Amino acid sequence: MLLAAGFLTVAAVGSADSVMRAAISGRGGDSGKCTIEVEVDDAADIEIREDMGRIHTLSGQRAHWRRFQCNRPMPLNPAEFRFRGIDGRGRVELVRDPRSNRGVAVVRIYDPKGGREGYTFDLEWRGAFAPSNNSGWRRRGNY
Repeated sequence: MLLAAGFLTVAAVGSADSVMRAAISGRGGDSGKCTIEVEVDDAADIEIREDMGRIHTLSGQRAHWRRFQCNRPMPLNPAEFRFRGIDGRGRVELVRDPRSNRGVAVVRIYDPKGGREGYTFDLEWRGAFAPSNNSGWRRRGNY
């Protein structure tokens, strides 16, 4: 909970940042999916941690949220993770995988043409790794 509060505080300070909480419409379970839609003018990073999202505009007009929909919050340590670009005229790429970035997925969007464009991408995961009592790692979730 403290980490999420710090995430929000940092996001609120940046003048070009926009924070949004996911609309959760599903149940728990082993797998999950978030669909994210944003409008970008030139370049932006979208960071997702659990059920919180942050857009950081890198250049161009301020990027905006259209939709942030998940069936459940993304775990901090997903056992399997997949990024999938759906639409948009420019380049959409995963630049930080949550499995190696303390639970934060970062997607970078480059929009080469002038004016805003809508971009949609999915983040999907299955299972989670959690520390066990003996300092090792164990898989959590059903396969």
